[in-house]
Amino acid sequence: MLQSVKTCGKCKRAYNGENDFMRDTSQWRLSEEKHLFFNCSCGSTIMLPEGKYEWYSPAKIMSPEAATLFNKLSILGTLPHIPSAIMKIQTLLQDESTQPGVLAAAILKEPLIASTLLRTATNIKFARTGDKAPIDSIEHAIAYVGLDMLSQVVLMASVKSFKIQTKIFTSEIFWEEAFSTGHFATVIGARHAAHVPKDHVYLAATLANIGKIVAGIVDAPAVDDTYAFLNDPKTLCTWRAAEKRTQKFPHNILGEVGGAIWGFPKYVLEAARFHHEPQSHHLKAPTGSLTLIEVVALGINLSHWARLEPTRMDRDLMLQIAGKVGLKEGDLANLVEDFRAKASLN
Repeated sequence: MLQSVKTCGKCKRAYNGENDFMRDTSQWRLSEEKHLFFNCSCGSTIMLPEGKYEWYSPAKIMSPEAATLFNKLSILGTLPHIPSAIMKIQTLLQDESTQPGVLAAAILKEPLIASTLLRTATNIKFARTGDKAPIDSIEHAIAYVGLDMLSQVVLMASVKSFKIQTKIFTSEIFWEEAFSTGHFATVIGARHAAHVPKDHVYLAATLANIGKIVAGIVDAPAVDDTYAFLNDPKTLCTWRAAEKRTQKFPHNILGEVGGAIWGFPKYVLEAARFHHEPQSHHLKAPTGSLTLIEVVALGINLSHWARLEPTRMDRDLMLQIAGKVGLKEGDLANLVEDFRAKASLN
């Protein structure tokens, strides 16, 4: 039982017990100090001090498969929590009186957040306009991505700060693939999923494979085994196929688990969970359009194509999704070549 009532400072919503806290709230995440943060239905961030949320478990917001894996691995004590600097900046973002200069100054004090924001803004501009000139001003980057997306970029920076102990598969490999996927998803989404917010597309695509980072923290040798297997000339295959053959934990389920613990939005959790099987999700797109998860799945495969990794592609899924909006294989090839020509990704 909670020791005290909590009230949202913005909308004045009262929270009197577990049912109130779990209804129409989102993005639950623990800070390094073990304080629990969540987003009210109005979007503002609320904090529960350590010791006042014994009823809470991340499994409450996971699918049954993810909750089972979460409990099996006792993963909550293994994964790092959101750094204090991230939570401080998110708090500034929720304060409507925060001046842009104050926010920019706070971000500049955290090099990882600043670099992640600048790269994200530059990548989004490149995907939208084809201009790869870097955005090198924090103020410009904030204005370009907007405050809503900035909040999620700050969370993404926290994941970039987490260390994995792998020796073959590295964080650098992961993020290069992730940003490439974000590019293709942004292009596809703008053309064939106009009903989906642009920031949702980029973030869901960039973080869809976050389960690989979770695996790298929980069981680094397993990730290296998987990566070595899928790159072995004798066993070239997709990451998912390598996991099945080496009997490792599926990264899509681990992605949902990590995303729930770290407080990513529901659409990111769903992209992590379903990007290999978008047809299994309940989302439906308007006629002639793609769902967010289909856009993400297509972006992942185009990223592998652009990175000259054909054996990592699920070609059947790629062509099936593309066909829904009239895209032929030649159209996809043109997207890849255009990207490689502009980004010099050879």
